[in-house]
Amino acid sequence: MHPEPSASPFPVSPGAGQKHALLYFTHVFNERHFKKFKALQQAFVRHGDTFTLYFSESGELTAPSAFHAHGTDRLSLCTLNYPWMHNKLMPGHANYPLMHFARHHPSYKSYTVVEYDVELTGSWEVFFDHCMRDDADFLASHIADQYEQPDWYFWNTVCLPAEREG
Repeated sequence: MHPEPSASPFPVSPGAGQKHALLYFTHVFNERHFKKFKALQQAFVRHGDTFTLYFSESGELTAPSAFHAHGTDRLSLCTLNYPWMHNKLMPGHANYPLMHFARHHPSYKSYTVVEYDVELTGSWEVFFDHCMRDDADFLASHIADQYEQPDWYFWNTVCLPAEREG
């Protein structure tokens, strides 16, 4: 177990770090996605709480209460004071709704995001059991290099250590 940093930009409530948060990131609120949300919620129940996370481009999209949702829009995300490269969520700002959620719910030990278009042919319970035992700072399911993904929008922002030395 790693100690918590002494100076956090967000206040942490007493007893923090005991539960994890699972965020189902979607903009589609229909029966199929509700069933997926409920399946994720059931698979995650022993680890913590499950929420739906969404971004409303116009500020008019709202989720039905059964989705246990945390909604964001451009105005709410601007309160984070992070820079925007343009006025859209994607590309480049898809992590902002998660950061907004974390700022408003700082007591969780970790935050896991599953996007609405992600499918798993195995067991979500086994997946979550494995991930929640890991105390790494960052887990990702997709990492690519420039050869594999040459058209990625942000290559011009990447500066690797070998490039700095040369």
